[in-house]
Amino acid sequence: MRVHRHGRRRPGTRLLALLGFVLIVGISFFGASLWQPRFIPDVALPAIAPAGEDAASPFVDAQPHAELPTPPPPPDFTPGQFAVPWQVAASEPVDAGYFYDAIFFGDSLLTGFITHRLFRNAAIISAIDATPQSALEEPLIPAAGGGVTMTQAAQEKGDRSRVYIMLGSQSLGKATEEFVAGYQEFINAVRAQYPDATIYIMGLLPVAAHVGQFHPEAGREIAIEFNTAIAELARANGLPFLNVFDALAGDDGYLPAHASSDGLHLSAEYHFILLDFLKAHTV
Repeated sequence: MRVHRHGRRRPGTRLLALLGFVLIVGISFFGASLWQPRFIPDVALPAIAPAGEDAASPFVDAQPHAELPTPPPPPDFTPGQFAVPWQVAASEPVDAGYFYDAIFFGDSLLTGFITHRLFRNAAIISAIDATPQSALEEPLIPAAGGGVTMTQAAQEKGDRSRVYIMLGSQSLGKATEEFVAGYQEFINAVRAQYPDATIYIMGLLPVAAHVGQFHPEAGREIAIEFNTAIAELARANGLPFLNVFDALAGDDGYLPAHASSDGLHLSAEYHFILLDFLKAHTV
């Protein structure tokens, strides 16, 4: 048998609980009244101006804010650090079809055209460390049965109505006369191979500022010297000269630091800037 036992409440338990609750509330209220005067000063809030009135807010600086600096304009390919009177002037941009039957000759700086697929149908023949002389004489292009020269590799690409040559960056440090002589021989060979084509001579790309510190033979002054020789060579041969140096150089005449990982080869963004320049400079 289970026995149920009921405890009996003491008469004073409920009264004591009630007195304890009243005491806690009283202490809290009294403490709050002491806290407020010390940490919240009794100041009059400013009146809010009615709508439509020109009143300065006490919580906003009444002085006019300085204007934000104007962002620099995008590259417009105007002559800057390097320019010659006979360079190709800006023209109405052409579409991608202009390059469908073009062929490009160049060194490793041109390989980005292939990597980023800038051109459709255009033939791009490039090789690391290619110079005008080696492009003409050495088997730089892999082929069945052994390597072939650039002009030999171009024979498989058929006839082309536009030719772009961008060589010279690998010749920096050599004697200018030797470089010019080799470039002239390459131009002669290309002209014989494409007698009816428009042959564009592209100048050298600018280099980043740090390049000259580690490789004095490839610094800005040397690049401009060789660019001048290339421009003169184009003029002497009656060929259009493309001033790609100014198209990509900053105001200081250097390739911007963010435009290249090594100060020489262009990033993807700057390859497309170069493409836009070529589209807007045709003859």
